[in-house]
Amino acid sequence: MWRPELYVAAADVTALLRALAVEWVVEAEAERGAIWRRGDGELITLDAATLRAMAARMTAQADDMDLELILMSERTRCTVRSASTG
Repeated sequence: MWRPELYVAAADVTALLRALAVEWVVEAEAERGAIWRRGDGELITLDAATLRAMAARMTAQADDMDLELILMSERTRCTVRSASTG
């Protein structure tokens, strides 16, 4: 079965993660909390501390992804350079 593939620039993915984290911080600072739907459909309210913790983790994941992607691109460039000069 054919499945369409979606290609997204890595910088766009990490920017999206950071934007979500910013939204959570804004909600936390407004002290409104946020409603989260669990996998089983139950709605739960997240307090400001939880939102800040989630935002920090999301930002850290974006940073980790950026680092991994930079390292991958460096390895790819070195491989391409070696192949073209070899």
